[in-house]
Amino acid sequence: MSGLDPVSAGFMFATQALGAISSRAQASQQAKYQNAVIAQQQAQAQAQAQSQLAQLQATRDADAESRKRQLKVEMASRKAAFGAMGLDSASGGSAGAVLKGLVTRTQEEQDSEDKMYGLRANAIGQSLDFANQRSLLEQSRQFGPSLGLQLAQQGLGLASSLLKSR
Repeated sequence: MSGLDPVSAGFMFATQALGAISSRAQASQQAKYQNAVIAQQQAQAQAQAQSQLAQLQATRDADAESRKRQLKVEMASRKAAFGAMGLDSASGGSAGAVLKGLVTRTQEEQDSEDKMYGLRANAIGQSLDFANQRSLLEQSRQFGPSLGLQLAQQGLGLASSLLKSR
């Protein structure tokens, strides 16, 4: 470069600087686009998880309501049968124990269903967390070290050109 006059060296430096700026702008636009894609994917995953949770809750509520109705029907049926046999279910005894057993069994079923709901809801939440972590990891792989390395190399190239032009 010692054979180049200052105007040529300046023009060469300006050309390299414009190239670096253009590359940086392209990388920035690509990063913005990729961030928008990742944000959209995360929003879709969030919406899907919320939909799954709402569906799970609706199923849980419907099952609980059905269980209550079945208990009422079973209780009424048993009370009628006990009454027909001349047993007073309200005073306790074996008839009262049978009715209490029905209530206990129904409550145990509900408790079991609640635990399953909790496990399913946690699984949906963990799946969403995993998807978010995966997209962030993918984003860091695409734009983390490689973009920084490219910009550093361009900067070194410009610095080298400046030193050679002197």
